[in-house]
Amino acid sequence: MVMARPGQMRHRMTVQVKSMQTNHLGERFEQWLDLYSDVPVSVRWLTARELQAASARQSHSTVEFELRPGLDITSEHRIVWQGRVYELEPPLFDRTTQRRMRIRASEGVTNG
Repeated sequence: MVMARPGQMRHRMTVQVKSMQTNHLGERFEQWLDLYSDVPVSVRWLTARELQAASARQSHSTVEFELRPGLDITSEHRIVWQGRVYELEPPLFDRTTQRRMRIRASEGVTNG
């Protein structure tokens, strides 16, 4: 059994989902609502070389969030971390141990 190093998942993030709301005039609008909050994660900034190897688009900043599996997170969601909003790529699972999920995310939301 692999033990996690202390402090490895010391950051906290919020996962949000887009929801259609209706105001008192009957007008519909999109709003982001918290789906999961205070989720423990480790955060790693990706280098330009890693982005090129993955054929990823360049963006303001791209990070990789690593968390324990079990949350239903898709590319339709977004992450709020340290007051910044990140657009998600599809999550990746560690297929060997299935003990962690990695999510690449880019600052500068284009989906809302």
